[in-house]
Amino acid sequence: MNGKWVEHGPWSEALPSRSSKGGKLIAGGYRGILCVMRGDEKFVQKAFHMRVSWVSEQVCWMCCASRVRDSLNLYTYFGPGATHRLSLISLSDFISDISKGCAWIRVPGFQPEMLFYDFLHVFDLTMVPDAAATALVELSEDDSVWPGQSVDDRLRYAHVQFVKLCREQKIRLSAALKCGD
Repeated sequence: MNGKWVEHGPWSEALPSRSSKGGKLIAGGYRGILCVMRGDEKFVQKAFHMRVSWVSEQVCWMCCASRVRDSLNLYTYFGPGATHRLSLISLSDFISDISKGCAWIRVPGFQPEMLFYDFLHVFDLTMVPDAAATALVELSEDDSVWPGQSVDDRLRYAHVQFVKLCREQKIRLSAALKCGD
């Protein structure tokens, strides 16, 4: 934390590979500041040993949003007046109630606001599949887009056409997408 190479590990064990560097400045004396830590939910939960997750009653490390259906802090309540927006977690609450303790919370200046979801994961793993599934349901409601007697028939037709186009364009498909073609 002082911008110098360490000679001992976190349990005071000697680090022979660092003996020649021990005590010397790292990066010519420049120092870094942790301003943001970003990752998917699983990474952040593991890195900070969090007690909250998607399957716990409290689902957010920043506020008291809840997944309990009759809670006033239900996470699906949106808008500026949502009650969970008024329940932001303080640093002391984060340390005592959210994180089970880890080295990151000991970094001088650490605040829970420094933790960010990786938006690629948010979009790629949650929003895109939901939007795509919703679009497929809407497009298969009737036979105006794909022919077929039922929604299942129309979705099957769309899948077969998708696989056919991928093959024509030489786009490799995963085994899961090839099934049933």
